[in-house]
Amino acid sequence: MKNQSTPSPLRTILTAGLLAGTLDGLAASIGFYLNNHKNPALVFRFIARGIFGEQASTGGTGMAAAGVFLHYLIAFIWTVVFFLIFPRLKFLSKNLVLSGMVYGLFIWLVMNVVVLPVSHGISFTFSFPKSLLGLSYIVFLVGLPIGLLIGRYYRQKTRTA
Repeated sequence: MKNQSTPSPLRTILTAGLLAGTLDGLAASIGFYLNNHKNPALVFRFIARGIFGEQASTGGTGMAAAGVFLHYLIAFIWTVVFFLIFPRLKFLSKNLVLSGMVYGLFIWLVMNVVVLPVSHGISFTFSFPKSLLGLSYIVFLVGLPIGLLIGRYYRQKTRTA
């Protein structure tokens, strides 16, 4: 008999993806505004540029909205990946905080070394202050929430099985 207190896999993925995407998007937008005094919509146009090319940079609200959609899509993809690997890599369940933070580091590396160069033609150049800030965003606002929520799901699932 299924325990009603165990959330569904879909609900868990949606919650973790929405939380990670929202926290990361807010941090990037606020940080961009504070550092550049420019419209945070430019952050999402930059994301849209990965699909739509340079026209996204000068696009209006539609391109910013496309960037928001893509931003959340990326957050959900990373959430699904962790959801799928979590039960297969038993060491992840030993420490959910550490697992989430290490996953955030992995996400940051893949995004900066693979995704951004491929989608935007931007080569990764290490700048300690910028890299540390970006890494902190991803580790604490993406990896950690994903790790905690997915880990909690599997712990509850194991207890109710």
